[in-house]
Amino acid sequence: MPRWCGIFKPRKFVGSKLPISYFSRTTSEQERQFIKQLSSSCEKSSIVVYALEKDNLLAGLIGLSASRVDSISTVQIDYLFVASEYRRVTFEELSNTKISSYLIDLAIVLSKRISNEIGIRWLALVPDNEKLEIFYTNEFGFKPHNDRDKQRYLFLKI
Repeated sequence: MPRWCGIFKPRKFVGSKLPISYFSRTTSEQERQFIKQLSSSCEKSSIVVYALEKDNLLAGLIGLSASRVDSISTVQIDYLFVASEYRRVTFEELSNTKISSYLIDLAIVLSKRISNEIGIRWLALVPDNEKLEIFYTNEFGFKPHNDRDKQRYLFLKI
């Protein structure tokens, strides 16, 4: 479970749907569909979701799962979402970082814990666009990889 973060309340969802209020935190239909899919996968226990709430409203979330890319075992970031009013905002309560950076750091910490127990050595994600690929590469050191089906992944050694 993520640590208490001052003004943010951390939540962890395993084997349950996400709160309905989470779907209204975006005006983008694409983002809403991603959150619905994430909720469904979480209910089936194939994804664990970590969320940060501020004033009882979703501020950001990250969905994590165990996966294989080609023959590489990974912890995969299935979806990362930050409510629009908090994007590009740095918070002192999150060690002077953005919500997206805090959630990726959380994924890295959890992945390192798992790697000490089983044979997973990589954190992977599929960037939604080139701008995000550049951000993940520059900010965290992810490296690009195209799988056999030419799907673009980013990998980070944990």
